[in-house]
Amino acid sequence: MVEQQAQPWEKIAWSDEHLQIIYREWGNNLMRKQKLNVAMHYFEKSLELKDDDPKALYFLSLCQKYVALCESSYNAAVRGLSVLDMNQPLNLQVCDALYDLNDFEFAALELKAKGRRFTGHKIKSFEEKFEIVESNISESLGEALFQFIQEYKQYFKIIVAMREKLENPDERPHWKILRDNKECDVLSVMEDFEPLVHPRERARLSRGYKIFNQKYLNNSAVDVDFIKFLKTNKTLLLPQSRISPILKDVTDSNYNIVIRFLRMLHCRNPLYTEKLWRCPDKDRCMKEKQDNLNRIQYTTRRMKFIILNTIKKLREQRNIPEISRFTEEVMGDYIILKTHRLVPWNFEFINEVYNILAMAHMDEVYVPAFLNSFESSKSRLHYMLHIPLPDERLVVDKFVFGDKSTWLEPEAIDYDYIRYK
Repeated sequence: MVEQQAQPWEKIAWSDEHLQIIYREWGNNLMRKQKLNVAMHYFEKSLELKDDDPKALYFLSLCQKYVALCESSYNAAVRGLSVLDMNQPLNLQVCDALYDLNDFEFAALELKAKGRRFTGHKIKSFEEKFEIVESNISESLGEALFQFIQEYKQYFKIIVAMREKLENPDERPHWKILRDNKECDVLSVMEDFEPLVHPRERARLSRGYKIFNQKYLNNSAVDVDFIKFLKTNKTLLLPQSRISPILKDVTDSNYNIVIRFLRMLHCRNPLYTEKLWRCPDKDRCMKEKQDNLNRIQYTTRRMKFIILNTIKKLREQRNIPEISRFTEEVMGDYIILKTHRLVPWNFEFINEVYNILAMAHMDEVYVPAFLNSFESSKSRLHYMLHIPLPDERLVVDKFVFGDKSTWLEPEAIDYDYIRYK
């Protein structure tokens, strides 16, 4: 088969050396415009033509750092350093990559070791970075870490088990796992069992997630919530749309980038350190905690009286749909989140609410006139509750295994038996 001759404008007249420089400069220009994915593509094309270009490796490492690909950034910087050992930006980039990987101890060692290789103004950047790393290490350790471990040590075993399960997945066939667990392994379509989470635990996790985002992102925490919402938004990710997989990849990748950056910030300045800084005096902290608890108790008490008054008013108005909706909303979204510590008399309150709701429904019920024909109130009550009267005796058939009574119609005529007779 004869290949079609290329047009003049389709021919690349540049040599590989010039083409490699062009790709590198394109990537550098795109990186300045924050088009990082396209920039990484051109840096990789440049390295395909010349894999030992220290400039392309340095810019690729920087670009990967900006999208939180810390391990790839470290590998690219090490490759560049193997080509050009005494390059100060590459040496500093290796230390920055270790810092982004949250390996503070190794980053501090590399900063000290590589800083001694240079003189003059080139040492200053290593010294400034070393001070930052040293302050991060001191903030992550010490009294704050001790208090955090003492408070949350019961969760460590659960977290370690979850991480081991993720890092070492079970590679056995699914039927073998079910067989060893003595579960049913013959179903063609397996049921997906979602873990049931208590509403109080769900509210605690949601509040912790919001506090975590607001601590490090301030007002931008709303944007993170929006990206997380888009990940499972059925309006955006329509099954019949062709671009839904692309949109899903974009939302997932951007959300993962933000989460990786948040983890970096958390390792550098943990939440438990912020908690200790905010309240260094333990007695004062306990007093503020108790005062806050008292305020919440008082607010909850007032709110519950308002709920009771509202339900009673709706009962007087005989608004059954509204009182049912209001009770379901209050009990399902507000009362269930309150612990016994906040509301010691929660049980009495729940009884009162449901008693009022039941009486509101009873107000709509009337006694039929024909019930007056019964001789006693006990007979009326039996009839209303569908309970058989004492005079009525229930006929219970005694079944004997193998007898005629075990058939579906024991009273039907048995023609085989008659013929036998």
